[in-house]
Amino acid sequence: MKARAKYELAESLGYLTTLFSRTILKRISEELPRRAVPICSEKWSLLVHVWAQGGQSQRELAERLVKDKTYMARLAADLEKSGLILRLAGQSDRREKMIFLTKQGAAVMGKATALVQGILDEATAGITAPELATCKHVLRRAQQNLVEPADTDGFKVQPVVDSRSAGPAGRARGHSAVKTI
Repeated sequence: MKARAKYELAESLGYLTTLFSRTILKRISEELPRRAVPICSEKWSLLVHVWAQGGQSQRELAERLVKDKTYMARLAADLEKSGLILRLAGQSDRREKMIFLTKQGAAVMGKATALVQGILDEATAGITAPELATCKHVLRRAQQNLVEPADTDGFKVQPVVDSRSAGPAGRARGHSAVKTI
């Protein structure tokens, strides 16, 4: 049996990813109002998914952002009140709310995304493209290890994809394909 290594907070993947995430979000939250962009980092996190993927259900967004349904409903209601999104009843289930970016929301996202990209560029300064690719690959694998539970034999259980929520082959559409309302 392999002995466990001594836990060191400063070397913990969880600690390092949390520290990086909080640092980025803090910086975004400071810069958005400074540049007169009328959203906070939490709202940006929701809007960027709608901007990149087009209309999505609140449920899908809650799953992607790892947020509970109640929090997502409040955040979406606030964004709708601000005129940045429009929530419409789903076609197959009228109770489900589909979220779309408005023209005003698309304009805000243009400014916000440029600002956030600048912060990310600053954060990754001095990191080579291969180093960054390795970092992203490792983080994706670690996250998948937690999302896809292992069965009792240690084999990965294949996730079941709901074809109603996966979108066209699960692929992201480019920003130019986003329809604004």
